[in-house]
Amino acid sequence: MKNKIVLTVIAVAVLGFMFQSQIKKTIIGDIEGCMDPLASNYNEEATIDDDSCTFEKSLSADLFNKIEILKKSDWDVDEYTNLRDEILIYFTSIQQSNSGQEKISLNKLDMAYMLVLEKATDKAILNCFKSSSKLKKEVQKFYNKFKTQNTAIKTAQYGFNSHSQIYSYRTKVNKLLEKRFVKADFDALKEKINKFSKKERFLQFNRCKELTNIISDGISRLDEYETIDKKYNKFKDDYTSSDFFNTKDFVSKRYFNIFKDYKWYNNKVIETDERLKKEKKERDERRKEREELESEV
Repeated sequence: MKNKIVLTVIAVAVLGFMFQSQIKKTIIGDIEGCMDPLASNYNEEATIDDDSCTFEKSLSADLFNKIEILKKSDWDVDEYTNLRDEILIYFTSIQQSNSGQEKISLNKLDMAYMLVLEKATDKAILNCFKSSSKLKKEVQKFYNKFKTQNTAIKTAQYGFNSHSQIYSYRTKVNKLLEKRFVKADFDALKEKINKFSKKERFLQFNRCKELTNIISDGISRLDEYETIDKKYNKFKDDYTSSDFFNTKDFVSKRYFNIFKDYKWYNNKVIETDERLKKEKKERDERRKEREELESEV
């Protein structure tokens, strides 16, 4: 019985689908309109073509050639802006402002311009990103808009991201060295920097000494930092002794030099030095008091 009910429901659904358009036509009636998908006024619900189709005028040959010329040119934001204005003026002059063809033409211009931005970024990499702040902003602007649609702008943004990552690693090393040594944090950062230094995104900067030095110096500083806690333990042993005959009045300059680049450790050295000087002052005052008492006797 259940099977019969199921089959009946399926049959009704199929028949409903087959006659859906006929039912709609019966209820609503014929819809007149343009049935050409390429027309600007195409009506997908039309059932009768009423010969009303209109077709937008495409971009002029002159402007099309200018886009092709732009594609092969060096990066110039003014050239792009001026050509964009020309396209807008052209479609306004033929009374097709905001039309589909205008949008297609502007999109074609943007696609060509992003190829120019990619080439400009390649040149910026070869020039070690000197005077590239304006280009960086322009790439970022188009990347935000077209990152899911255009490979050229993704490649350009990738170059700037790699450049920024080098400086971010320098900042991370500096911040880590301000803290007391924690092996887990040290190992994680060193592994990331070592991996980055072997990737193509970093190797593309091999001509840029300033950039490659940031990474190599960061690795060297981390290697030195790995031994800092052992040096600090030696420092504590030297200055926490309770041996009366080994009392120290201040911290040796040698330790200030060792820990000067490590904020947490340097602060400990300063605190210890201040404590020792205070203790010395108190000892001197007590000694002076004793001497005065002895002289009175």
